[in-house]
Amino acid sequence: MASDINWPLVAVELAGGVALLLIGVSEVSRSLKALSGTRLTSVLRRLSGNRVTGALTGAVATALVQSSSVTTVLAVSFVSAGIMAVTQAAAVVVGANLGTTVTAQIVALDITEYSLAIVAAGGLLLGLARRDRWRLVGHACVGLGLVFLGLAAMSAAMAPLAEYEPFTSAMAATSNPLLAATIGAVVAATIQSSSATTGIVVAMSAAGLISLPTGIALVLGANIGTCVTAVLAALGRGAAAMQTAVVHVLVNLIGALVWLVGLDVLVALVLAVSGGTDPGGPATPRELANAHLIFNLVNTVVFLAALPLLVRVAGRIVGLRRHDQVEGDVVRVSDPLPSVLPGLHQELSSMAEDVRTLLEGSVPAAIEGTADDLASARRMDGEIRRTHEHLVDECARHADEELGEDQRDALEAVLQWGNLLEFISAATAAGILRAGRRRLKHECTFSTQTTVSVARVHDLVLADFDRHVRPLTDPGARPEATPPSTPDWSGPPVEAPLSAAFEDAYAQLSNRLLTGSDARTYGIEVELLAGLENVASIFERFPRQQVTPQ
Repeated sequence: MASDINWPLVAVELAGGVALLLIGVSEVSRSLKALSGTRLTSVLRRLSGNRVTGALTGAVATALVQSSSVTTVLAVSFVSAGIMAVTQAAAVVVGANLGTTVTAQIVALDITEYSLAIVAAGGLLLGLARRDRWRLVGHACVGLGLVFLGLAAMSAAMAPLAEYEPFTSAMAATSNPLLAATIGAVVAATIQSSSATTGIVVAMSAAGLISLPTGIALVLGANIGTCVTAVLAALGRGAAAMQTAVVHVLVNLIGALVWLVGLDVLVALVLAVSGGTDPGGPATPRELANAHLIFNLVNTVVFLAALPLLVRVAGRIVGLRRHDQVEGDVVRVSDPLPSVLPGLHQELSSMAEDVRTLLEGSVPAAIEGTADDLASARRMDGEIRRTHEHLVDECARHADEELGEDQRDALEAVLQWGNLLEFISAATAAGILRAGRRRLKHECTFSTQTTVSVARVHDLVLADFDRHVRPLTDPGARPEATPPSTPDWSGPPVEAPLSAAFEDAYAQLSNRLLTGSDARTYGIEVELLAGLENVASIFERFPRQQVTPQ
């Protein structure tokens, strides 16, 4: 009877259960993402070489972080940064759907009575753990406990509705598979989580409110709704990134529509696997979890076989031609940290190339360049400074996030590398370019001997720069693998061959002064050489070991 239902209490319990579920899913995903850290990006890059390994990698990554959204955003970011080809990323995206089945299987476990114990265990870890890794495990346990508490609260809130005729009539209307799928898609797109949507459907099944066909249709719709995250992540990142997102849409949309048409076949398969007999009876959580596993497993196998065709169709949809080149995009601070790191690495690599160009052109400009040459070098120094400011800003934006130790180390490494590159640029401008402006002002001319001597030092400095900056320029190398270290100021300021070259150059300048060289020209030449020496001294803070690309 409607009069027997406490509607305010039902509304409050239902809203609270949904809130607990969403908070729990978010907490588990964020904690596991931080635990996996930057290794997740490395694994995705290294193991996505072909379709099968790419799909398996996407499935494992999603199972680890409990979020297909994180995996798809990573794939889109890698394509945008030029780290991963569209076909590789598409395979990862296809496999991500398979990884979400782990979430459904966990949610279907009938352990709600232990939910408070799981929360208590997580709280104990949070209170006692001294290492970040164990605290993150504690956060994940608390989140998992909240998931089960939310499921229990929703099931309890909805239980009285099973006998309320207007509600059961409304639920009967959703027996139309297309309508149920639409509802599932809208809910998943709204809360940006197919896992949470599946949890809500499982809670409804636990309360005996929906039939198996309706529950399957709702979960199929949730698969469609989760595509919104990938599309939003691809906006503004170029055609290839959008092509990857469109592949995700095609896979989930076509897969859902085909299974909706063959819903009776899927229901029969689920009942056979789960041991059920009544296709029209209330769905059980285990049946829904098994349905989720079956259609995602079949979809993964089928779409992997048709992946090249899907990629071509997606390319046609976004208007991408085979010869189109896609440039890396700027970092988007709304992305999960692992997907931001490739963009930061790319920006560091570009900054290193700019610093190298500035360093290479500064000495010729200082010795014999025009005012325009020196002004152009100064503008490049300004661009490098602005890039450094952007890197600092991005690192600061992520500093307050829940990060694992390796992720925090990765951000610190990015910041340290950026600082060193900016130091080199500033030293070049303050020493070498300033000497060039003084040469022009006083109309001095460097001798051939000075030009040759300085050029020899300059070549050694450039070679030393190339050797030390390799962690930023090798394809696939990770700057955090070899972070800059604190210099040993008691040691020699530069490498031995370079130190000897500086001594020879200074001696040559002194000999010229003693044999009648102009004192003002001598001072400018010494300033130029000292500027190069200041630049070389910064190399002492760069890593000494060789880096193997990841």
